[in-house]
Amino acid sequence: MPRRKQTKRTTVKDIRAILRLTQEGLSVRAISERLGLSKTSVATYQLRARQAGLCWPLPPDYDDERALERVLFGRVGRPPQDLAEPDWPVVAQELKRPGVTLTLLWQEYRTAHPEGYGYTWFCEQYGVFKRRANPTFRNRHEAGAVMQTDYAGQTVEVIDPQTGEIRQAQIFVAVLAASSLTFAMASFSQKLPDWIAGQICALNYFGGVPRAIVCDNLKAGVVKALWFEPTLNQTFAAMAEHYDTTILPTRSRRPRDKGIGPAILLFRSIGQLGHAHKKLLTALHAAESANVAKSQFLANMSHELRTPLNAVIGFADLMGTEPFGPLLPRYKSYAADIRKAGLHLLDVINDVLDISKAETVEFSVHMSDVDLGEVFAEVETLAAGLALDASIALLFETTANSGPIMVSADRIRLKQALLNLVSNGIKFNNAGGSVTVRAFAEAGTVRIEIQTPELA
Repeated sequence: MPRRKQTKRTTVKDIRAILRLTQEGLSVRAISERLGLSKTSVATYQLRARQAGLCWPLPPDYDDERALERVLFGRVGRPPQDLAEPDWPVVAQELKRPGVTLTLLWQEYRTAHPEGYGYTWFCEQYGVFKRRANPTFRNRHEAGAVMQTDYAGQTVEVIDPQTGEIRQAQIFVAVLAASSLTFAMASFSQKLPDWIAGQICALNYFGGVPRAIVCDNLKAGVVKALWFEPTLNQTFAAMAEHYDTTILPTRSRRPRDKGIGPAILLFRSIGQLGHAHKKLLTALHAAESANVAKSQFLANMSHELRTPLNAVIGFADLMGTEPFGPLLPRYKSYAADIRKAGLHLLDVINDVLDISKAETVEFSVHMSDVDLGEVFAEVETLAAGLALDASIALLFETTANSGPIMVSADRIRLKQALLNLVSNGIKFNNAGGSVTVRAFAEAGTVRIEIQTPELA
């Protein structure tokens, strides 16, 4: 049975040869074939040499094989890790501060210990510490049995649109313990009327009354907080009697009696949510501005493209009529292809123009002195092919006392507007009809009329 081919062991001599052949310009494949080494080994030694800043010829300091090995393989192996663990009691104490999370504490830990443990291990070990230092019992809630109520930690700014006055609104939160269905409303205080209104609105929202309402020891609801027999406010107690339910205030300094903590933590970030909302509105305004700029660009480009494209189509139609003599069949076919492709592109441009018109607020115009007769001649040339296909007669007339009719206008916009009107007159006219364009100069003003007498 043939033996497996033994892998050649790379020596320092081979490494020197790799550097020398690399300097000579040989490829990795050529060096591999010449030295009998794998391409991966050759590429690896080239990479190590570049990282070490070595090239051929080697400096005299690396004539010694051990010196060359040290500079090429000095970083072999994984660097030692920082095995220092965080101070878990300090971490637990920091988490009690508003806005502090495990992610933030882990980032601070990694800043102090760059080679320390990862985030997953950090969270797992903190959980182990919490279970060991402060054991808890898991509450199992029955559906519809308990409604837990409290106020969120932070407030929300409410601005009066008429006076501009800024007031702080309290966030009342109610949660069904079993399903975590959450209700929230804002009020301007935590006084008894707002507290009772929040309870009633929550019951209406949930569509029923639980067997018990678990609340915090709020002054508006609990007059005196005791371990076993707390004293309730008379109005709060009367509300519970009216709805045939029981009020169970939590034990003093024991928030674990109610599981509303996650919901309250959610609403403690309401300030951050407001800042994020402002950023979102800013981004939305920027996107709308960019969209308007895009629409204006499309509108301008569509107008700029339609004018020469209509000219191409018109000349293709003119060539198809053979006004200067018969054309070769091949050239006539070319003219038909040009016209077909031009019409297709014109339809696409018209679609883009319609979309941009719907989104663009205004067009920019460039005013100048324009000879109306020249504009009429250009429009007549561009629309001649379309009129010929539809058997429509075109007539352009200018009426002036002396000389050409000059107007102050945007030449491109004026020509495009006239071309659009004439094209519509041709498109919706009857076969054998006519489109007449007249210009009148009267008392320093110019009036343009477009008539289609045969239009149905």
